[in-house]
Amino acid sequence: TIPEYALLASGVMSVVFLVIPYFFNIAYASRVPNSKLVQRNTTARTWFEQYQSLFIMLVVFSGGCYPALTLVASNIFGISILNCGLSSFEIAAVSDIRLITTVISENVPQLFVQLLFTYSIGKVTLTTGLAFGTSIVSVMSSILNYFINRDKAGQTQDVFYYFELKLCDKKEILSKPQKKHIKRQRGMRAALAGQIVDTFGDIDAKNFEIGFVTLRKNNFVIRVCQHVHENEVADKVDAYELDRIADAAKREEAAMKPFQNHCQNLYFAHRNEIQRIVLQHFSELDESAFEFKYHKDYPKENTFSKVLQSDQNLRELIGMDDDEDGDGDGDEFG
Repeated sequence: TIPEYALLASGVMSVVFLVIPYFFNIAYASRVPNSKLVQRNTTARTWFEQYQSLFIMLVVFSGGCYPALTLVASNIFGISILNCGLSSFEIAAVSDIRLITTVISENVPQLFVQLLFTYSIGKVTLTTGLAFGTSIVSVMSSILNYFINRDKAGQTQDVFYYFELKLCDKKEILSKPQKKHIKRQRGMRAALAGQIVDTFGDIDAKNFEIGFVTLRKNNFVIRVCQHVHENEVADKVDAYELDRIADAAKREEAAMKPFQNHCQNLYFAHRNEIQRIVLQHFSELDESAFEFKYHKDYPKENTFSKVLQSDQNLRELIGMDDDEDGDGDGDEFG
C-alpha cells in the first residue's frame, strides 16, 4: 500500500540523509587547514599543523565540522589545545559550512522524512510533532542568520592588528618567571578587552576581542580583533573605484584600507592609556624593560616592516604608506 511505501521511503531517506551530511562534514574538515581563514592566521596555521589529527578526529566522532571548529577555538577551561587562535568573528565568517553540511543536506531532508512518516502511520505523534517543530525553528534561524550576515558583507570588516611587547635589550630572552606570568594572564582575554573598550568609549564590547597571545624568545604578541562598521569609518570606500580593480587581492586590500586606518587612528588617540592597561594586565613584568609596538600585520621575528612608529609617522601613514625606511622603531613605554 501507499502508506507502507511511504514508511519504507522515510526509513531509507532517514539513513541516506544522515550518511551524506556526515561525509560532507568530513570533506569540509579536510579543507579547513588549507583554507584562507587558517592560512592568514599565523597562530591557527601553526595549531592545525600540530593538531590537525585532533580536529579531524573530533569531526569524525561528532559528525559536524562547524561544531568541531567552534570547540577547538573556544579556549574552554583555559585548555591550550582547545585554543587554535581563531576569533569568534572568523568562526562566524564560515557559518556557511553549517548551512550546507547541516541545514541543507540534513535538517531540510529530515523534515520530509518526518512528513512521510506521519503520513504512513496516519497520525501526528508527540515525538514527531516536537521534532518537526524544532527542526523548522532551527532551519529558519540558520537561514535567516546566513542571509543577514551576507547582507552585511562589505558594510562591516574584521580588522586584525597586533601589539608586540619586546625586551629592550636584544641580547636578553624572556625568563621562566616572565613566561609563566604571561601564560597565566593571557587566558583572561575578556577582562583585557573590556578595559580597552572602556578606554575607546564608543565601541560595543561585542565588536572587540583580544585574540591569541603568542610567546616568543624575547617578546610576546597580542592579536587584536575589531569588528568595524562602515558608519564608524571616516574615509568611505568608493565602490566604483573598487570595481575598477581587476585583481581580487588588491581589490580586497583597497576595501580594507579605510577600516585599517580607522583602527590605527583609534589606537594612537588612546595610545598611552592602552599601553598602561596592557602593562597593568601583565603586572609582574618590568615595564621599563619592554618596548611596545603596534603592527598592522603579524610581526615576524627580526623583521621590522610595517611598524607604526610615532604620531608623526602615523600622520604619514594615514595616507597609508607603509614604513619604507625599515628602521622598525616602535612606540616605547618606560
